[in-house]
Amino acid sequence: MPKLIYIIEDDDFFYSLVEEILKEFDVNLTRFKSFRQLVNQKNKIGKPDLAIVDYFLVDNFSKTENGILATEFLKKKFPEIKIIVLSAQIIPEITYDFIFKYRVNVYIEKDKAALIKLKSEIQKLLF
Repeated sequence: MPKLIYIIEDDDFFYSLVEEILKEFDVNLTRFKSFRQLVNQKNKIGKPDLAIVDYFLVDNFSKTENGILATEFLKKKFPEIKIIVLSAQIIPEITYDFIFKYRVNVYIEKDKAALIKLKSEIQKLLF
């Protein structure tokens, strides 16, 4: 049975890269481009096995959001969800908050090796 993965990512190009590496897994993907879109769909969405959350999200309405809002929402709605944060932000306080305060499973910096790390972490967490 395919695993359900939510991807909260506003960047179309980066999303396409993530989508490409996930093709080899037995997964169904549901993408949200913003926290607002995630919340607006809350009554229509199924229970995910994993969420991949970008830290910095740009929304046409609020201009900027962040993945902490999405992480809090997902943890409240699905307490057992596994979450991977993908971010270009390497501020230690942000990383610390995600891991210890919001209990994400993995924090991956968006660098040259990010997609390789992501693939490895998904394998560990879901299969």
